[in-house]
Amino acid sequence: MDVYSLVNQIKAVTSTDLEKAYAVFYWTSNNITYDMKSFLTDHTPPHQPKEVLKTKLGVCSGYAYLFKALCDELGLTSNILSGYSKGYGHDPTKPIEVSNHSWNSVYINERWFLLDATWAAPKSNDRSSLGSVNEAFFLTHPKDFIREHLPEDPKWQLAVSAIFIG
Repeated sequence: MDVYSLVNQIKAVTSTDLEKAYAVFYWTSNNITYDMKSFLTDHTPPHQPKEVLKTKLGVCSGYAYLFKALCDELGLTSNILSGYSKGYGHDPTKPIEVSNHSWNSVYINERWFLLDATWAAPKSNDRSSLGSVNEAFFLTHPKDFIREHLPEDPKWQLAVSAIFIG
């Protein structure tokens, strides 16, 4: 499978920008397996969409780059965001000092939204399975998103008075 054939499949079953964004989010979260082995060994697997589609494995950058590539081909405006997250291994007693995660924003109906296809993914290659796609990470309200995701660029908080809650 390549980006273009996947885009054609999505175009065949969607018409609105919201439907397209959801289809990309759902497909990416449901069909790419989180590469826990690479994550735990500090090995960064390729994040290029072609490689992620080929291996069906990725860490957060792989999910984010694939989401953006698919959106680009569908005519959706999206971004890859980097920042600080309270993900696997987070220790609330220690400050988060290094950017450690990637996710996306998407522009729909004249408004920016946040999403994280990685955190929505239901499976990883360490043999764990979390069930189904966690749709709470699709177009998540900024006040909820910032509880676990703090972008490097504050404008992507998409909230005037948001705080990073410990």
